[in-house]
Amino acid sequence: MKSINSVFIKLLAILMCCSIILLIITSCEKEKKDPVLETTSIQPLSPSHYFVSAKLTERGDYTITDYGIAYYVGSSTSPPSYYNFQKVSIGTTPTADTFSLNINIGQIGSYYSNYRCYVKAYVTNERGTLYGSLVSTDIAVLSLQNLVPGKGRSGDTITIHGNYFASDPFQNQVYFDNVLANIISGDKQTLRVIVPDNITSYYTNTVSVLVKSDGFQAELSNAFTLLVSPTGFTPKNGTWEDYVHINGAGLYNTALYFDDEYILTNTDYTTSIGFYIPNEFLKKKFKLYLEQDGVKTEVPGGYFEMADLHVTSPGNTEYNWGSTLCLSGTGFNPNESITKLLLGNYVLHPYSSSGSYAYFDIPYSIPVGPYYASLTNGIDTVMLGSQITITGK
Repeated sequence: MKSINSVFIKLLAILMCCSIILLIITSCEKEKKDPVLETTSIQPLSPSHYFVSAKLTERGDYTITDYGIAYYVGSSTSPPSYYNFQKVSIGTTPTADTFSLNINIGQIGSYYSNYRCYVKAYVTNERGTLYGSLVSTDIAVLSLQNLVPGKGRSGDTITIHGNYFASDPFQNQVYFDNVLANIISGDKQTLRVIVPDNITSYYTNTVSVLVKSDGFQAELSNAFTLLVSPTGFTPKNGTWEDYVHINGAGLYNTALYFDDEYILTNTDYTTSIGFYIPNEFLKKKFKLYLEQDGVKTEVPGGYFEMADLHVTSPGNTEYNWGSTLCLSGTGFNPNESITKLLLGNYVLHPYSSSGSYAYFDIPYSIPVGPYYASLTNGIDTVMLGSQITITGK
C-alpha cells in the first residue's frame, strides 16, 4: 500500500513538471501582432485631386492582402454627414513603409464646396481591415481674385490671379463674355492671357471673366473694363442721309466728336456706334474722335468727306408767282432752314426737302424777270445750268 502511494506521488509530480514545462513553452511563444498604420497628410492639388501620404509603422505578423486609401467628402458637424465613400487600392503587398496616392473625388466639390475631404489609410490582412488615423482638409475651390490690369484693349496681355488653376496652363479655358482668350503661360495661381477681339457687351464696357478648369468653373462679374479702341468707320464719305458705322471695342458711353465738335454719346453697344451726320453740321471734311475719361482717341480711317452737291436743271425755267419750283439731285441738306435757293439777291427756303429734292414756293414779292439761280446745302453752292424767269401771274 505504501509503495502504491509512492508511485502515485511520483506520477503526480511528473505531471506537474510537464504542465509547468508546457506552460513555460507556451508563454515563451511569440504573440502575433496587427499592423500599425498612420495617415500622415492630405494636400489639395485641384478641386478634384488630392495627394495623400501614409506610413506603415509596423507590418504585423499577419499576411497583408490589400492596402490603400479610403476617402469621403463630409461635413464638419458631429456626427458628420458624408458622401461618396470610396476605397482605392494601391496593391496587395506594401513595397515600402511609406506610401502615397493621388485620389480623384470627381465633381462632388461643385455641390459641397463648404465640406471637407476626409482620408484614412487602410490595410487588409487575414483578420480583416485596419484603418489609420483620419485626416482632412477643406474642399479645394477654383476661385478668381482679380485681374491685373483691370482695364485694357483687345490684344493686351493681362494676368488673372486665383486659386487651383490646372498646373498645365493650357488645360484651362478663359472667356471674356463668352469669347475664348489665348493663354500665354500660368501656374496654379496665375494665368497670363491675351484679351480677345470681338467681345460683345451691351450697355456697358465692363465684361465678366470666366475660367474653366478640370470640369469646374469660376467667374468674376464685371471684372474687366474695355478701353475705347475703334478700328475704323464706314462709309468714308456720304451725305446727311447716309448711316455711318464706327466699329471697335469699348465704345459704350464714349463721346463722339467731329474734329472738336461734340456730336453724341453712345449709350447702346460696346462694339459699334451708328449715326447720321447732323443736318446742322456744315463741314466738308473732318475727322472722327471718341472721348473716354477725358482722353480723345482718333478713329482710324482718316477724314470723312461730305459728298458734293449735284443739282439737276429743272425742265421748266419759267414760273408764275405762287407756283412751285422743284429741284432734284444728290447731296441736298434735308434741313429746310439751311437749304437755300438764290434767285439773284432773293433767298428762298424750301417748304419741303430731303437728300435728293427740294420744293420752293415762288413768292409774290419777287419782281418779274430772269434770275441767275444757285442752290446751297450749307457746304456747297451749285449754279443752275439755266436762268429762272419769273413771269408774274
